[in-house]
Amino acid sequence: MIVYGDQVRREGGRRKIETIDDLLRQASLAPRGLDRHGLLVAALIEAGELVQGLADAAAAEAGADGIAPLPSAAMALTLVLASVVGRSWDSGFATFGPIPTSATLSALGVSGEPLAIKTPEGFAHYAVYPEAYWMAARAVAAERLGSTAAVVIGIRSIGTTLSAMVASALDAPAPVTIRPVGPPFARTLQLDLKLDAALVGNPRALHAIVDEGPGLSGSTFGAVADRLDRQGIAGSDVVFFPSHAGDLGPEASPAHRARWGVSRRLTLPFDRLTGPTARIEQRIGHWAYDLIGPALLPVKNVSGGWWRQQLLPRAPVWPPVDAQSEALKFLLTTARGTFLLRFVGVGTMGLRKLEMARALGRAGFGIEPLGWRHGFLVEPWRDDCRPIEHVDQVQERMPHRLATYLAFRVGAFPAAPDSGASLETLLSMARHNIAEGLGHAAAAGLDRWERTLHRFAPRLVRIAVDGRLQLWEWLQAPDGTLLKTDALDHHAAHDLIGCQPVEWDIAGAIVEWGLSPDQQADVCDQIAFAKGEAIDASMLQFYRIAYLAFQLGCAQMALDRCEEAERSRLLKRLAFCKTALAATI
Repeated sequence: MIVYGDQVRREGGRRKIETIDDLLRQASLAPRGLDRHGLLVAALIEAGELVQGLADAAAAEAGADGIAPLPSAAMALTLVLASVVGRSWDSGFATFGPIPTSATLSALGVSGEPLAIKTPEGFAHYAVYPEAYWMAARAVAAERLGSTAAVVIGIRSIGTTLSAMVASALDAPAPVTIRPVGPPFARTLQLDLKLDAALVGNPRALHAIVDEGPGLSGSTFGAVADRLDRQGIAGSDVVFFPSHAGDLGPEASPAHRARWGVSRRLTLPFDRLTGPTARIEQRIGHWAYDLIGPALLPVKNVSGGWWRQQLLPRAPVWPPVDAQSEALKFLLTTARGTFLLRFVGVGTMGLRKLEMARALGRAGFGIEPLGWRHGFLVEPWRDDCRPIEHVDQVQERMPHRLATYLAFRVGAFPAAPDSGASLETLLSMARHNIAEGLGHAAAAGLDRWERTLHRFAPRLVRIAVDGRLQLWEWLQAPDGTLLKTDALDHHAAHDLIGCQPVEWDIAGAIVEWGLSPDQQADVCDQIAFAKGEAIDASMLQFYRIAYLAFQLGCAQMALDRCEEAERSRLLKRLAFCKTALAATI
């Protein structure tokens, strides 16, 4: 099934420098504490993205990864910011030392040419924290007193930022970054002679390979280690810095799996980074102290679907979840009540989602957050609200609520024209998923859309879609108001959809709520008024097919990796998608 995709955006290099400068200026004026630390980390991540964009552009021009002046200068900046973040973390956010000035940033000489910036998935979706790499590398540094020579290799994209944290903790020179290329499960390296020589210039140095993952194959880690091995670097002088302590995935080669099993791997999981053994300021239960007061009870992790136990303790049927892809969520109880901390992204992505959440809350469509603390949105936990378990609970009012909600998103959350999957990509995904789920004969029915898609292109007005309009994503307040949850993430998730026209969400509403033809017409009319043009029925039909094909893929992938307790719920969801697709096609 096709579900995942990389989110790539175009951003000018000079604009990146301005963003870093603004974040550092805000941090310098902010009071000591986690809020200030979060701004410093945001600046670090922006610098790492700048390195990635510049290094990819240089590699594309040269035909191989190398050591180019501009990416190297940007990496030197990232190394400085890594040291700033590390000092802030170690001090309990009390101090951070000198930061680069505006003049220093301008002196890099970065042009305004647009760069292809790839969203670092770990920072955006999976609660990968730079500080975890800093702490893991500090353990190595303590062992190697008097022998600190190290070569740090960051695997782009996210490895640019993470390798800077490792290099700073090891007191090593600025890292080099590499982007392995080729098939996803069999990556290789393309290096120029200068970079190849730099990797093995000191054979007795510690060679640190830094990335998130590993994923299904671990071939990005493996490709770098293969090159070091061929150049005579002993395995005992190689250490991996991954984001989790697990084994390689099922697509790993036997050779890579064997090496991974005996190699040294250093990682610090989130629960140890922010758990009871950390200093008080670093513990997750203390992160929102200034907003909600001290926790009275131990922090409760309700990720991986455990939120259902809180919201639906007596429900006969729980909604399905894909536990592996769910963001971290914690419940905290203080003297002021119970609060939800849910992960929405480290750095500027999280800050943007804070503004989205505030806009939705002020408009009455969601629960207004109290703030954002270093990747986590802080919200009141509404015990007085009940989830929507059956359509008939809100049958009369739901169509109007859906229409007003989606119309609000049209005006409030516009998106760039290239910020989501193209029509051709959606059609390709739908063909593939339908062929796998319903057979090739069913997928052949999509051929007619090839002659039609070009008509839709002039009407594409992308927004930050909700993308998740299932019944269980809504709450009903005591006064009957319907509130949307999980409304911030799915336009920027680790999948191929991205930002789409509002028709994507209309299709989702029709599918998930089983709207009648009259209700569909009412919803479309209200949204057309907000959009300023009628909803094209043919275009909406295409998006219904694409939406269902995507949901089919999501359900099948979740089923393939679920625990037994989740299996029956996901089978039911899969059957729903197949039945709806067969009827729609």
